Amino acid sequence: MESSDMTADQHLNITTLSLLDVESCDIPLTQPQIEKTYIQLLQLSKFESIEVIQCKVSISRFIYYCGMHSHLSTVMNAQAEYILEVTTDQCKRMHLTGTFSIDTNKHMYGLRVNRTTIRPTIFAGSATSDGRCSGAQYSDPYGTWDNVIVQGTTTITLISYQAAINLETNKIRLKSGTICPYTDATCMDIDGGHTFWKTLPTDHCKFNHYDVLYEGCANKMVDTFYEHPQIVYSLSMQDITFALARAGEELVCGYTLIKTEHPKLLILETKKGESFTTKR
Repeated sequence: MESSDMTADQHLNITTLSLLDVESCDIPLTQPQIEKTYIQLLQLSKFESIEVIQCKVSISRFIYYCGMHSHLSTVMNAQAEYILEVTTDQCKRMHLTGTFSIDTNKHMYGLRVNRTTIRPTIFAGSATSDGRCSGAQYSDPYGTWDNVIVQGTTTITLISYQAAINLETNKIRLKSGTICPYTDATCMDIDGGHTFWKTLPTDHCKFNHYDVLYEGCANKMVDTFYEHPQIVYSLSMQDITFALARAGEELVCGYTLIKTEHPKLLILETKKGESFTTKR
């Protein structure tokens, strides 16, 4: 094979290379260093799950006016259905004790989580089996009435489940598909009613953004042949197998996390009991 180079003064420089006779290439063989090291294999995750509780108290009622000689007659807005307002403490109590108080004199017992309970209810006034009535004052979102009997049903649905949180967007997604601001700790769900959850403590280091895939000993192989040593962490077990090359470092609140070629997988060299985060 020949190559030529024409210089500025047109002098020809010819070099001859043989492609048939190749000199031996002596590359020294190096044995990679392998040692055992204690690690945490972490996966960067923007999702978290948390328990939500839901309480839906539905009121269906009919109002009768109790007149002279126990004569009953209808009133304006006599029939109505609505969702009763429920506080966080009331919802927690229903889930823990299975009881709910409509007012100081009306209580419901035997409520069960992930069940719906329907009970007939006298909201105001009274009536006897022989047709006599005694009216009372009654108020709800639709108005106020005097000397009335209010009867109907109370339907209570209690639900509990794990909901997904997107920590980056501060959103929680409920089973119905409703999306609410996570840090609000409450929202109204069209299916489950009043919904509540506990927010995680503020984590400036974002430890809860990492899931522990593996914690224990692994092989650390260091190949010093290259100008910059190549480091590979590997493990082969029945339930987990990986081989990840070191690609850089990232400092997180005093911890040095080792980046790998996989953008969501990181490794922490540590000791037992000195973990970056706990396995969930």
